[in-house]
Amino acid sequence: MHLLIKWKSTPPLFAVIAPNLVCKPITMLVPKVSIRGMEDAARNFGPAQKSVAMAVADCVEDGTIPRENVEDLCINMWSFHPSRCIGL
Repeated sequence: MHLLIKWKSTPPLFAVIAPNLVCKPITMLVPKVSIRGMEDAARNFGPAQKSVAMAVADCVEDGTIPRENVEDLCINMWSFHPSRCIGL
């Protein structure tokens, strides 16, 4: 099954623990604001991806997300950085 979505701004990102290491269950971060430059990219591509991935991994480890369900679930998370809202 293919999912085709036409994005007007930044496409979703996978939550990754390290380069090429996605967390399970698969987690997609969808930025709520357009990434307009390197400062915005630095907030989303890296720190946000890793922190969300680590939070999901912690939930699996502590049993909040049952380990036996990680292959059957997909988490979609809308993300934004509060400082991007200043002046809107």
